[in-house]
Amino acid sequence: MSLKKFFSNSFLDNFTEIINLLIGLIYEFVYITNLFINKKIFFIKLERIFKDKPIKFIIRNDRLGDSILTLPFILGSKSNEKFYIKSDYIRLILKELKLDDNWFDLKKMPPRNCYLGANLSGYNFESIEEIKDSKQYFIFTQVGLLNSPKKGYPILYSPNYASKKSQTNYVKNAFDILKINFSVEEGIKVLNRNIDNLSKDKYSKFKNSIIVFLGIGLDPGRKIDTNTIYKIRDYCNKNKLKLYIQEEPNFKKFFNDFSKKYDIKLINSTKISELFFIFRKAKLVIGFDCGPMHLASLCTQTLVLFSHTSRKQWGHHIWNKQLYLNKLNYNSIEYTLIKNINLGSKKFNWIFYKRNIRCPIHNDKRFKKIIESKNCCNLNLDNIDKILELMNI
Repeated sequence: MSLKKFFSNSFLDNFTEIINLLIGLIYEFVYITNLFINKKIFFIKLERIFKDKPIKFIIRNDRLGDSILTLPFILGSKSNEKFYIKSDYIRLILKELKLDDNWFDLKKMPPRNCYLGANLSGYNFESIEEIKDSKQYFIFTQVGLLNSPKKGYPILYSPNYASKKSQTNYVKNAFDILKINFSVEEGIKVLNRNIDNLSKDKYSKFKNSIIVFLGIGLDPGRKIDTNTIYKIRDYCNKNKLKLYIQEEPNFKKFFNDFSKKYDIKLINSTKISELFFIFRKAKLVIGFDCGPMHLASLCTQTLVLFSHTSRKQWGHHIWNKQLYLNKLNYNSIEYTLIKNINLGSKKFNWIFYKRNIRCPIHNDKRFKKIIESKNCCNLNLDNIDKILELMNI
Protein backbone atom coordinates (compact mmCIF):
# COMPACT_ATOMS: atom_id res chain seq x y z
CA MET A 1 0.00 0.00 0.00
CA SER A 2 1.33 3.45 -0.93
CA LEU A 3 1.76 6.13 1.71
CA LYS A 4 -0.74 8.38 -0.05
CA LYS A 5 -3.44 5.69 0.15
CA PHE A 6 -2.53 5.05 3.77
CA PHE A 7 -3.21 8.68 4.58
CA SER A 8 -6.94 8.44 3.91
CA ASN A 9 -9.48 11.13 4.74
CA SER A 10 -10.48 9.47 8.00
CA PHE A 11 -6.85 9.05 9.07
CA LEU A 12 -6.06 12.68 8.21
CA ASP A 13 -9.09 13.93 10.11
CA ASN A 14 -8.06 12.00 13.23
CA PHE A 15 -4.40 12.99 12.84
CA THR A 16 -5.16 16.71 12.52
CA GLU A 17 -7.54 16.53 15.48
CA ILE A 18 -4.77 14.99 17.61
CA ILE A 19 -2.22 17.63 16.54
CA ASN A 20 -4.67 20.44 17.25
CA LEU A 21 -5.57 18.92 20.61
CA LEU A 22 -1.91 18.80 21.64
CA ILE A 23 -1.26 22.36 20.42
CA GLY A 24 -4.37 23.56 22.20
CA LEU A 25 -3.39 21.89 25.47
CA ILE A 26 0.10 23.43 25.35
CA TYR A 27 -1.30 26.91 24.74
CA GLU A 28 -3.96 26.49 27.41
CA PHE A 29 -1.22 25.51 29.86
CA VAL A 30 0.90 28.55 28.91
CA TYR A 31 -2.12 30.86 29.20
CA ILE A 32 -3.34 29.50 32.55
CA THR A 33 0.19 29.53 33.99
CA ASN A 34 0.74 33.11 32.82
CA LEU A 35 -2.65 34.18 34.15
CA PHE A 36 -2.05 32.50 37.52
CA ILE A 37 1.36 34.14 37.94
CA ASN A 38 0.74 37.55 36.38
CA LYS A 39 -2.98 38.33 36.61
CA LYS A 40 -2.90 39.95 40.04
CA ILE A 41 0.20 42.03 39.22
CA PHE A 42 -1.28 43.05 35.86
CA PHE A 43 -4.58 44.31 37.24
CA ILE A 44 -2.88 46.11 40.13
CA LYS A 45 -0.81 47.97 37.52
CA LEU A 46 -3.94 48.64 35.46
CA GLU A 47 -5.77 50.10 38.46
CA ARG A 48 -2.91 52.51 39.07
CA ILE A 49 -2.72 53.47 35.39
CA PHE A 50 -6.45 54.20 35.13
CA LYS A 51 -6.17 56.63 38.08
CA ASP A 52 -3.83 58.69 35.88
CA LYS A 53 -6.46 58.81 33.08
CA PRO A 54 -4.26 57.28 30.36
CA ILE A 55 -4.47 57.98 26.67
CA LYS A 56 -5.68 54.73 25.08
CA PHE A 57 -4.42 53.32 21.81
CA ILE A 58 -4.48 50.16 19.68
CA ILE A 59 -1.85 48.79 17.30
CA ARG A 60 -3.53 46.75 14.56
CA ASN A 61 -1.26 47.20 11.57
CA ASP A 62 -1.41 43.79 9.93
CA ARG A 63 -3.73 42.00 7.51
CA LEU A 64 -6.96 43.17 5.87
CA GLY A 65 -9.11 40.47 7.51
CA ASP A 66 -7.86 41.31 11.02
CA SER A 67 -8.53 45.00 10.43
CA ILE A 68 -12.01 44.43 9.00
CA LEU A 69 -13.00 42.36 12.05
CA THR A 70 -11.76 45.18 14.30
CA LEU A 71 -13.75 47.85 12.41
CA PRO A 72 -17.15 47.28 14.15
CA PHE A 73 -15.46 47.86 17.52
CA ILE A 74 -13.89 51.10 16.27
CA LEU A 75 -17.12 52.45 14.76
CA GLY A 76 -19.20 51.29 17.73
CA SER A 77 -17.08 52.99 20.39
CA LYS A 78 -18.53 56.49 20.35
CA SER A 79 -17.73 58.56 23.45
CA ASN A 80 -16.35 61.92 24.50
CA GLU A 81 -12.97 60.28 24.97
CA LYS A 82 -10.39 60.34 22.16
CA PHE A 83 -8.65 57.12 21.15
CA TYR A 84 -5.66 56.46 18.89
CA ILE A 85 -4.87 53.67 16.47
CA LYS A 86 -2.00 52.40 14.36
CA SER A 87 -3.60 50.64 11.38
CA ASP A 88 -3.09 51.59 7.75
CA TYR A 89 -6.17 49.64 6.64
CA ILE A 90 -8.54 51.06 9.25
CA ARG A 91 -7.36 54.64 8.74
CA LEU A 92 -7.83 54.20 4.95
CA ILE A 93 -11.36 52.81 5.37
CA LEU A 94 -12.37 55.62 7.73
CA LYS A 95 -11.07 58.17 5.21
CA GLU A 96 -12.55 56.62 2.05
CA LEU A 97 -15.98 56.04 3.62
CA LYS A 98 -15.94 59.49 5.26
CA LEU A 99 -16.67 58.00 8.65
CA ASP A 100 -16.68 60.46 11.53
CA ASP A 101 -15.04 58.81 14.49
CA ASN A 102 -13.26 59.48 17.74
CA TRP A 103 -10.21 57.44 16.69
CA PHE A 104 -7.12 59.33 15.57
CA ASP A 105 -3.83 58.37 13.97
CA LEU A 106 -1.22 57.29 16.51
CA LYS A 107 1.07 59.98 15.07
CA LYS A 108 -1.27 62.61 16.55
CA MET A 109 -1.11 61.23 20.07
CA PRO A 110 -0.46 64.21 22.39
CA PRO A 111 2.19 64.23 25.13
CA ARG A 112 0.90 62.76 28.37
CA ASN A 113 2.37 61.12 31.45
CA CYS A 114 0.50 57.89 30.88
CA TYR A 115 -0.43 55.78 27.85
CA LEU A 116 -2.25 52.44 27.78
CA GLY A 117 -2.38 50.33 24.63
CA ALA A 118 -3.25 46.94 23.17
CA ASN A 119 -0.83 45.40 20.68
CA LEU A 120 -3.11 43.34 18.41
CA SER A 121 -0.59 43.11 15.60
CA GLY A 122 1.90 40.59 16.96
CA TYR A 123 4.73 42.96 16.04
CA ASN A 124 7.45 44.25 18.34
CA PHE A 125 6.22 47.67 19.40
CA GLU A 126 9.81 48.96 19.40
CA SER A 127 9.50 49.03 15.61
CA ILE A 128 6.49 51.39 15.82
CA GLU A 129 7.92 54.83 15.10
CA GLU A 130 5.27 56.75 17.00
CA ILE A 131 6.05 55.26 20.42
CA LYS A 132 9.46 53.62 20.21
CA ASP A 133 11.26 56.51 21.96
CA SER A 134 8.73 56.96 24.72
CA LYS A 135 9.19 55.40 28.16
CA GLN A 136 5.75 56.38 29.40
CA TYR A 137 3.50 53.67 27.99
CA PHE A 138 2.11 50.35 29.15
CA ILE A 139 1.17 47.83 26.46
CA PHE A 140 -0.47 44.44 26.78
CA THR A 141 -0.62 41.75 24.11
CA GLN A 142 -1.47 38.12 23.43
CA VAL A 143 0.03 35.11 25.16
CA GLY A 144 2.36 33.02 23.01
CA LEU A 145 4.90 30.24 23.47
CA LEU A 146 7.68 32.55 22.34
CA ASN A 147 6.15 35.75 23.65
CA SER A 148 8.61 38.62 23.69
CA PRO A 149 8.46 41.46 26.26
CA LYS A 150 8.97 43.76 23.28
CA LYS A 151 5.43 42.90 22.15
CA GLY A 152 3.91 43.96 25.46
CA TYR A 153 2.71 42.52 28.73
CA PRO A 154 1.31 39.03 27.91
CA ILE A 155 -2.28 38.88 29.11
CA LEU A 156 -4.66 38.31 26.15
CA TYR A 157 -5.37 34.73 25.17
CA SER A 158 -4.22 34.34 21.58
CA PRO A 159 -6.50 32.53 19.11
CA ASN A 160 -3.86 32.77 16.43
CA TYR A 161 -2.14 29.41 16.72
CA ALA A 162 -4.32 26.83 18.43
CA SER A 163 -7.18 28.53 16.57
CA LYS A 164 -9.79 27.65 19.16
CA LYS A 165 -10.86 31.17 20.06
CA SER A 166 -12.79 33.68 18.00
CA GLN A 167 -10.78 36.58 16.62
CA THR A 168 -13.63 38.96 17.51
CA ASN A 169 -13.65 37.71 21.10
CA TYR A 170 -9.93 38.43 21.14
CA VAL A 171 -10.54 42.04 20.08
CA LYS A 172 -13.43 42.33 22.57
CA ASN A 173 -11.06 41.24 25.34
CA ALA A 174 -8.67 44.07 24.43
CA PHE A 175 -11.43 46.71 24.41
CA ASP A 176 -12.74 45.44 27.76
CA ILE A 177 -9.27 45.69 29.36
CA LEU A 178 -8.91 49.22 27.96
CA LYS A 179 -12.35 50.05 29.39
CA ILE A 180 -13.61 51.29 26.05
CA ASN A 181 -17.40 51.01 25.84
CA PHE A 182 -18.63 49.77 22.48
CA SER A 183 -21.52 48.21 20.57
CA VAL A 184 -20.45 46.14 17.56
CA GLU A 185 -24.02 46.04 16.27
CA GLU A 186 -24.15 49.84 16.26
CA GLY A 187 -20.71 49.95 14.61
CA ILE A 188 -21.98 47.79 11.73
CA LYS A 189 -25.10 49.97 11.40
CA VAL A 190 -22.94 53.10 11.20
CA LEU A 191 -20.77 51.45 8.53
CA ASN A 192 -23.73 50.47 6.35
CA ARG A 193 -25.49 53.83 6.70
CA ASN A 194 -22.39 55.55 5.36
CA ILE A 195 -22.03 53.01 2.54
CA ASP A 196 -25.65 53.61 1.50
CA ASN A 197 -25.33 57.41 1.68
CA LEU A 198 -22.15 57.46 -0.42
CA SER A 199 -22.96 54.78 -3.01
CA LYS A 200 -26.55 55.86 -3.82
CA ASP A 201 -27.56 54.34 -7.20
CA LYS A 202 -24.10 54.25 -8.74
CA TYR A 203 -23.69 50.52 -8.05
CA SER A 204 -27.32 49.45 -8.61
CA LYS A 205 -26.32 47.15 -11.47
CA PHE A 206 -25.03 44.68 -8.87
CA LYS A 207 -28.51 44.12 -7.46
CA ASN A 208 -29.74 40.54 -7.91
CA SER A 209 -26.19 39.35 -8.45
CA ILE A 210 -23.91 36.73 -6.98
CA ILE A 211 -20.30 37.84 -6.71
CA VAL A 212 -17.53 35.25 -6.43
CA PHE A 213 -14.07 35.84 -5.01
CA LEU A 214 -11.90 33.16 -6.65
CA GLY A 215 -8.94 33.50 -4.28
CA ILE A 216 -6.26 33.35 -7.00
CA GLY A 217 -3.84 35.26 -4.78
CA LEU A 218 -4.46 32.96 -1.82
CA ASP A 219 -2.93 29.58 -1.02
CA PRO A 220 -3.99 26.42 -2.92
CA GLY A 221 -6.59 25.40 -0.32
CA ARG A 222 -8.58 28.61 -0.76
CA LYS A 223 -9.23 28.77 -4.49
CA ILE A 224 -12.55 28.24 -6.26
CA ASP A 225 -12.09 26.06 -9.34
CA THR A 226 -13.74 26.41 -12.74
CA ASN A 227 -16.11 23.46 -12.24
CA THR A 228 -17.55 25.22 -9.17
CA ILE A 229 -17.94 28.42 -11.22
CA TYR A 230 -19.90 26.46 -13.86
CA LYS A 231 -22.27 25.22 -11.16
CA ILE A 232 -22.76 28.72 -9.76
CA ARG A 233 -23.34 30.12 -13.26
CA ASP A 234 -25.99 27.47 -13.96
CA TYR A 235 -27.67 28.28 -10.67
CA CYS A 236 -27.67 32.01 -11.54
CA ASN A 237 -29.16 31.35 -14.98
CA LYS A 238 -31.83 29.13 -13.47
CA ASN A 239 -32.80 31.73 -10.86
CA LYS A 240 -32.42 34.84 -13.06
CA LEU A 241 -29.42 36.16 -11.13
CA LYS A 242 -26.35 37.89 -12.53
CA LEU A 243 -22.89 36.47 -11.91
CA TYR A 244 -19.71 38.53 -11.41
CA ILE A 245 -16.14 37.61 -10.57
CA GLN A 246 -14.19 39.99 -8.33
CA GLU A 247 -10.82 40.76 -9.89
CA GLU A 248 -7.82 40.56 -7.56
CA PRO A 249 -4.76 42.85 -7.51
CA ASN A 250 -1.73 41.77 -9.62
CA PHE A 251 -3.68 39.16 -11.62
CA LYS A 252 -5.10 41.33 -14.41
CA LYS A 253 -4.07 39.05 -17.29
CA PHE A 254 -5.44 35.94 -15.58
CA PHE A 255 -8.83 37.54 -14.99
CA ASN A 256 -9.07 39.02 -18.48
CA ASP A 257 -8.36 35.59 -19.98
CA PHE A 258 -10.77 33.95 -17.53
CA SER A 259 -13.55 36.40 -18.38
CA LYS A 260 -13.19 35.84 -22.13
CA LYS A 261 -12.91 32.06 -21.86
CA TYR A 262 -15.92 31.53 -19.59
CA ASP A 263 -17.96 34.60 -20.63
CA ILE A 264 -18.32 35.89 -17.07
CA LYS A 265 -18.30 39.59 -16.17
CA LEU A 266 -15.49 41.01 -14.07
CA ILE A 267 -15.48 43.60 -11.30
CA ASN A 268 -12.18 45.44 -11.45
CA SER A 269 -12.46 47.70 -8.40
CA THR A 270 -9.18 49.14 -7.14
CA LYS A 271 -10.22 50.72 -3.81
CA ILE A 272 -11.32 49.06 -0.58
CA SER A 273 -14.26 51.49 -0.41
CA GLU A 274 -15.51 50.23 -3.78
CA LEU A 275 -15.66 46.70 -2.41
CA PHE A 276 -17.99 47.93 0.33
CA PHE A 277 -20.22 49.71 -2.23
CA ILE A 278 -20.35 46.75 -4.64
CA PHE A 279 -20.77 44.00 -2.06
CA ARG A 280 -23.49 46.01 -0.28
CA LYS A 281 -25.65 45.90 -3.43
CA ALA A 282 -25.06 42.20 -4.19
CA LYS A 283 -27.51 39.47 -3.25
CA LEU A 284 -24.69 37.11 -2.19
CA VAL A 285 -20.89 37.02 -2.10
CA ILE A 286 -19.13 33.63 -2.20
CA GLY A 287 -15.52 32.86 -1.38
CA PHE A 288 -13.10 31.10 0.94
CA ASP A 289 -12.18 32.62 4.29
CA CYS A 290 -10.14 35.77 3.56
CA GLY A 291 -10.10 39.55 4.08
CA PRO A 292 -12.53 40.52 1.26
CA MET A 293 -15.04 37.92 2.51
CA HIS A 294 -14.93 39.35 6.03
CA LEU A 295 -15.53 42.76 4.45
CA ALA A 296 -18.53 41.44 2.53
CA SER A 297 -19.98 39.76 5.62
CA LEU A 298 -20.37 43.16 7.35
CA CYS A 299 -22.61 44.59 4.64
CA THR A 300 -24.36 41.83 2.69
CA GLN A 301 -25.22 38.13 2.55
CA THR A 302 -22.23 35.81 2.30
CA LEU A 303 -21.31 32.16 1.94
CA VAL A 304 -17.86 31.81 3.49
CA LEU A 305 -16.08 28.53 2.77
CA PHE A 306 -13.68 27.07 5.35
CA SER A 307 -11.19 24.47 4.16
CA HIS A 308 -7.97 24.40 6.24
CA THR A 309 -8.52 27.67 8.15
CA SER A 310 -10.34 27.65 11.48
CA ARG A 311 -14.08 28.21 11.50
CA LYS A 312 -13.92 28.78 15.27
CA GLN A 313 -11.34 31.53 14.84
CA TRP A 314 -12.47 33.28 11.65
CA GLY A 315 -16.15 32.32 11.29
CA HIS A 316 -17.55 32.81 14.78
CA HIS A 317 -18.15 36.51 15.45
CA ILE A 318 -19.80 38.16 18.43
CA TRP A 319 -22.24 40.05 16.19
CA ASN A 320 -23.60 36.87 14.59
CA LYS A 321 -26.51 34.84 15.95
CA GLN A 322 -26.79 31.24 14.75
CA LEU A 323 -30.20 30.44 13.28
CA TYR A 324 -29.71 26.83 12.27
CA LEU A 325 -27.12 24.18 11.48
CA ASN A 326 -27.42 21.57 8.71
CA LYS A 327 -25.33 18.42 8.43
CA LEU A 328 -24.73 17.38 4.82
CA ASN A 329 -23.24 14.11 3.61
CA TYR A 330 -21.42 13.90 0.28
CA ASN A 331 -19.41 10.84 -0.75
CA SER A 332 -19.54 9.52 2.83
CA ILE A 333 -17.98 12.72 4.20
CA GLU A 334 -19.92 14.96 6.56
CA TYR A 335 -20.04 18.72 5.98
CA THR A 336 -21.77 21.47 7.92
CA LEU A 337 -23.72 24.51 6.73
CA ILE A 338 -24.52 27.14 9.36
CA LYS A 339 -26.91 30.04 8.83
CA ASN A 340 -26.17 33.12 10.95
CA ILE A 341 -27.85 36.50 11.09
CA ASN A 342 -25.61 39.53 11.44
CA LEU A 343 -27.22 41.50 14.29
CA GLY A 344 -25.88 44.79 12.92
CA SER A 345 -26.73 44.49 9.22
CA LYS A 346 -29.65 42.03 9.59
CA LYS A 347 -28.13 40.12 6.65
CA PHE A 348 -27.57 36.36 6.59
CA ASN A 349 -24.01 35.01 6.76
CA TRP A 350 -23.67 31.32 5.92
CA ILE A 351 -20.54 29.31 6.58
CA PHE A 352 -19.69 25.92 5.07
CA TYR A 353 -16.97 23.66 6.49
CA LYS A 354 -15.76 20.12 7.06
CA ARG A 355 -13.96 20.61 10.37
CA ASN A 356 -14.19 23.24 13.07
CA ILE A 357 -10.51 24.00 13.56
CA ARG A 358 -7.49 24.70 11.40
CA CYS A 359 -5.62 21.96 9.55
CA PRO A 360 -2.08 22.12 10.96
CA ILE A 361 -0.57 19.98 8.20
CA HIS A 362 -2.15 21.63 5.17
CA ASN A 363 0.82 23.69 4.00
CA ASP A 364 3.55 22.06 6.08
CA LYS A 365 6.44 21.24 3.74
CA ARG A 366 7.37 18.22 5.86
CA PHE A 367 4.14 16.49 4.83
CA LYS A 368 4.01 17.47 1.15
CA LYS A 369 5.74 14.37 -0.15
CA ILE A 370 3.20 12.02 1.42
CA ILE A 371 0.02 14.07 1.75
CA GLU A 372 -1.85 16.01 -0.91
CA SER A 373 -3.61 19.08 0.42
CA LYS A 374 -6.80 18.24 -1.42
CA ASN A 375 -7.07 14.95 0.46
CA CYS A 376 -7.34 16.59 3.86
CA CYS A 377 -9.14 19.86 3.17
CA ASN A 378 -11.21 19.44 0.01
CA LEU A 379 -14.75 20.79 0.50
CA ASN A 380 -16.11 18.88 -2.51
CA LEU A 381 -17.72 21.94 -4.05
CA ASP A 382 -19.22 19.84 -6.84
CA ASN A 383 -22.32 20.17 -4.66
CA ILE A 384 -22.33 23.99 -4.60
CA ASP A 385 -25.63 24.12 -6.48
CA LYS A 386 -27.28 21.96 -3.81
CA ILE A 387 -25.86 24.20 -1.09
CA LEU A 388 -27.26 27.30 -2.82
CA GLU A 389 -30.65 25.64 -3.18
CA LEU A 390 -30.63 24.78 0.51
CA MET A 391 -29.79 28.43 1.29
CA ASN A 392 -32.76 29.47 -0.92
CA ILE A 393 -30.92 32.43 -2.45
